[in-house]
Amino acid sequence: MGNLKLKDCLIEDQNTSDLQSYKGPEGEIPVQDILHISDEALDKYYEVSCKILHDKRYKDAVCAFTFLCFLTPLYSSFWLGLGISEQLQEHYDEAADAYLKAIETSPDDPVPYANLAQCFLALNEKKAAELTIEKTLELCADHLNYTSIKEKVLALQDRAGLKKKSS
Repeated sequence: MGNLKLKDCLIEDQNTSDLQSYKGPEGEIPVQDILHISDEALDKYYEVSCKILHDKRYKDAVCAFTFLCFLTPLYSSFWLGLGISEQLQEHYDEAADAYLKAIETSPDDPVPYANLAQCFLALNEKKAAELTIEKTLELCADHLNYTSIKEKVLALQDRAGLKKKSS
């Protein structure tokens, strides 16, 4: 998924949070653990899901990433894949929901914020887009590995004619 462009990322919440884990005496147990699905198997499912997305089979990718999110809602990359699959179908509300879940699981990753900003712009939610872009730029500050994301978000901000934060 590292080769996906910023414009390709969005998510959806499938309202499965009550099914994604069982609350036992030790707390929440992901479905992955209940079904004894190994991390190696989960990695293979993720790899196949990314290939489906790369092959532009977006509806199938939504199903595949929804399955992964159901098995364990703890990985932001699963939510990000789901969001991208939805966004590329122009399902911006669903994509935004998925990006919010990705943010919840990985709050310091600027990618879901950047993709969420794109969704907000597509939904004509300019104030939300401004705030999300601001947060993306804050997360990108002083990180050389986020330079590309920062440049793309600044270009998005300019194209959308959004207000820049005063320094």
